Amino acid sequence: MKTIKYRAWHKERQKYYEVFKIVFTDYGLSITLYDEDNIEEQYIEILEDEVILEQFTGLYDKNGKEIWQGDILSMSGYPYVVIWCSRNCGFYLENKVENIQLTYHYKEFVKVIGNIHENKDLLKE
Repeated sequence: MKTIKYRAWHKERQKYYEVFKIVFTDYGLSITLYDEDNIEEQYIEILEDEVILEQFTGLYDKNGKEIWQGDILSMSGYPYVVIWCSRNCGFYLENKVENIQLTYHYKEFVKVIGNIHENKDLLKE
């Protein structure tokens, strides 16, 4: 069974956080983030517009590293971004040339090299 978990990119703090809890309210999502680096404030309550939520795909790269939505993967020397396609209900690898559905068959061929928030330069030619 796939493990369902999320991470959050905090837009203002420019940092990833583990998502501890998501609550659906009348006003949108209320999200509790976990910050293992901050002993004083380990749990942070925020609203959904303060972060970009990214889901774990349930897959791992050739080195055993988790693959997340928003990650940049290298395959055959080319960078791909992991995206969620709601029309097809699946994760895809996308670059300027093609979209490929991300399946466990690619495990031996892909490597996580960064993410779209901290390593945008990896997508430039």
